[in-house]
Amino acid sequence: MSVGSATIPDFSTSPLELPEDLEPENPLWRFSLAFWKYPDVQTSCLALQDQGWSVTRILSAAWLALSERAFTGVEDATVTEWRDRVTGALRRARKSLPRDADNCQKLRTGIASLELEAEQIELALSWRTLMTNNPEHNDMQDATR
Repeated sequence: MSVGSATIPDFSTSPLELPEDLEPENPLWRFSLAFWKYPDVQTSCLALQDQGWSVTRILSAAWLALSERAFTGVEDATVTEWRDRVTGALRRARKSLPRDADNCQKLRTGIASLELEAEQIELALSWRTLMTNNPEHNDMQDATR
């Protein structure tokens, strides 16, 4: 809805429902924290994210590959909805703030912290999907697959 030149946001969307048994502290999260410490990983993932790639999908595929599992690319709708409505919204809000404005630094830092928490929940949702949809082991060298 627009009033003059201002747009009024639509807050009529209902809250997301998350599984009660969600595991934020899971092997995928621990892997992601360790993997993210490599500067080349950060740089590459953030560059791909700027091109529209999902870092959660990249990290999930990397974890599965290192676990000798194949990434099917299948995600539960809750993962993509969380990414779009929560993680993405926080990222857009953070990126909307000027980097060099001293009066926005506390807000930028706070949003960045919330964005990391949202990413942890997103990875927990992805973890649930991975444990359901991916075989325990897969011969990734087998060219017939």
